[in-house]
Amino acid sequence: MVSKNNKFKIIFLILGCILLWFPFTLPLIFAFFSLVQNGHFLFDFLIPLEIFPVVLIGALLITATFLISKIHMKIIISSLIGVICSLLFVLIYSQISGLASGETGILSLSGSLIVLSIIIYYFSAITIGIMGLLHLKRILKNNLN
Repeated sequence: MVSKNNKFKIIFLILGCILLWFPFTLPLIFAFFSLVQNGHFLFDFLIPLEIFPVVLIGALLITATFLISKIHMKIIISSLIGVICSLLFVLIYSQISGLASGETGILSLSGSLIVLSIIIYYFSAITIGIMGLLHLKRILKNNLN
C-alpha cells in the first residue's frame, strides 16, 4: 500500500522529471527531424535556456521531494543554486558585455564566460534530473515490495 506522503512524492517526482527533461529532449527531437528532412544535423543547445521556466519548475518539484525525504539535500540544493545562478549570470552578463546585441563576438573572454556558465547550467540541471529519476526508482521499488 502506498502511503499518502509517498503518493505526493511520486506525483512531484514524475511531474518534475517530465518538466525538467522535456527541454533537454526537444533539441534531440528537432535535430532528428532536421536530419531526416534536410540531411543536416542541426542541434540547438540553447533551447533549455530559452524555456528555462519549465526547467526551473521541474527542478523545484524534484528539490521539494528531496527536502521532504531529507536525503541528498546538499547535492540537490547546490545543483538548484547552480541552475539559478548560472542562468542569471548568462542573462545579465550577456546584456552587459554586449554579446546579446552582437557588439561582442562569442570568441572572446566574455563569450567564454557565457559558455562556461551554460555548461554549469546543463550539468546542474542534469544532476537534478538524474537524482530525481533515481529517487523515483527507489520509491517505486520500495512501494512494490
